[in-house]
Amino acid sequence: MPITAKHQPLQLKPPKYLTVPFSSESKTIDLKDVNGSSLRYELNGCTILESQYHLKRMFSTSTVNKNELMKIHFQLFGKSTYQNKASEEIKAFDQGYFNLFYLPKTTTNLVYQGSVSHSVELLLDINFFKTIVGNLNEKLTNFLKSNNKSEAVTFWDQNQPLDEKSCNLINDIKTCTLDASLKKSYLETKVIELIELLLIKKPKCVSIGIIPARPPQVEDTIIQKVHTYLHKNLNKNITIPQLAQFAGINTSKLKKDYKQVYGSTIFKHLTTMRMTKAHDLLATKEMTIAHISQTVGYKNPQHFTVAFKKYYGYLPREVV
Repeated sequence: MPITAKHQPLQLKPPKYLTVPFSSESKTIDLKDVNGSSLRYELNGCTILESQYHLKRMFSTSTVNKNELMKIHFQLFGKSTYQNKASEEIKAFDQGYFNLFYLPKTTTNLVYQGSVSHSVELLLDINFFKTIVGNLNEKLTNFLKSNNKSEAVTFWDQNQPLDEKSCNLINDIKTCTLDASLKKSYLETKVIELIELLLIKKPKCVSIGIIPARPPQVEDTIIQKVHTYLHKNLNKNITIPQLAQFAGINTSKLKKDYKQVYGSTIFKHLTTMRMTKAHDLLATKEMTIAHISQTVGYKNPQHFTVAFKKYYGYLPREVV
C-alpha cells in the first residue's frame, strides 16, 4: 500500500440532540504534499463537515467516535476511502456518489485520493435521525433495529449517485451566507430536506379531483418568455427594466411573479443558468475558460472563476 500523509487524529464530539448555540470552525491544512481546508458547523442533532484538499499523494485522517451515530458521506470531487482501525477498507467513494453509515464507538480512517478531493459529511445523532425518518422507510427501520453492528457499516451495498435535487440542496448548504441564528435554522432545514429526499419516498399527488396549487397560467406564460429570453442571452448584461419592458409589465410585478413561478430571484436564477451552462461547456473540453466566461456573461475570466467556485465549491479547471 502506498505511503500516505498522516494527520493528527481528530477527537470527534458527537452532535448533540438538544438546543445548542450555533458554532462554526474552519481549519487550514498546509503540509508538504497536502494543502486545503475543512469547515465545521454545529447544529441541533447534526454536525456538517466540509473538506477540500489539494494532494500530491494520498492523505489520511483519523476520527474517534465517542458515541454511536449515523453519517452521510457525499463525495463531490475526487475519491476517498473509509477504513477501520486496522486500515481495512469499509467503503470507497468515487466522485458524485454518497452512502449512509452506521458508526459505533470506534476509530475510522478516511483516506483522500486524487489531485483534488472534496467531500461533505453529515454526522447525525441517532435519536435525531430517527425522528426525521420515523417508520417511513421499512428497510432503514430494520437496519436501525439491528443490534449486531459492532463495526462501521453502510446502509446501501452500492454507493448511490447524486441527482440534481440533492446537488442543489448540498449547494444551498455550502453557499449559505446568513449569519448566526438565521444560518443555523436555515442549515437545519436544508439538512432535514436532504435526508427526506434521500431516504423517504413521498407519495405523488395523483388522486382524481385534486389539482396541485400553481400560479395563474397567464402569468406563467409571460414569465416563461422572460426565462427563455434570459436563457438565450446568457452572454448579455440585461437589466430588470429591460426585462420588464420585454415582458410588458412593471419591474415590481416582474420580480414578484418570477420568484413565484421559479422560487428564486431573477438574478439568482440567472446565476444558476449561467453556472449550469458553464459546467456543461467545461465538461466538453472544447472551449477555453476565457471563452466560456464570455459565453455565459462574464467579461473578466477571473470574476467568472470566483463566481464558479462560490457556486460549485471547486475551480473551473477541476471539472472532469
